[in-house]
Amino acid sequence: MDNREFDHRVISDFDMDDYSELEGSRLLIFVGHNEYWTEEARDNFDRFIAEGGSVLILSGNFMYRQVEYPTHDSLKILGYWDQDLVMESTAMNYSWSGRGRSCSACDSTVGFSDLKIVDPAAPYFDGVNINWGDMIRIPYNSEFNEFPYLGLNDDDATGFPIVDPEYAVVACVSNLSEAP
Repeated sequence: MDNREFDHRVISDFDMDDYSELEGSRLLIFVGHNEYWTEEARDNFDRFIAEGGSVLILSGNFMYRQVEYPTHDSLKILGYWDQDLVMESTAMNYSWSGRGRSCSACDSTVGFSDLKIVDPAAPYFDGVNINWGDMIRIPYNSEFNEFPYLGLNDDDATGFPIVDPEYAVVACVSNLSEAP
């Protein structure tokens, strides 16, 4: 980025607690697993967007654990993985495969295993013999936290998830019960 003709700066998760670090910026780019957020950082993130800022998130594991910084060089995680604090923050948890308890039709097996192709025309499939509906087998995947939560609670009549077309989703996770 240093070779580009635009102003930029790099800030840390810790810096997100201070809104003056964001003020005057037009775009925030998150490139790592920014999983640990203080309440102040979350409020500043929301304020930045409310005031017209744009955000580009290039990773999963984003904003799902509330923390405090007791000192400048320490981090205290609040709550355990499946406690209500995590759910209140993101509407997601782990024992329900990342879809959240609000998914009334889900159980703990929903969200694991295969990826179902929903957009074979995506540019990264160029030259790959892959079709709509094909399954990419991942039979022993036990962690599901990379797919963005889109409020999906239903599939269409063919078993494909109902996806907001504004999102660039090309694959989604299938049910574990389909794995060998």
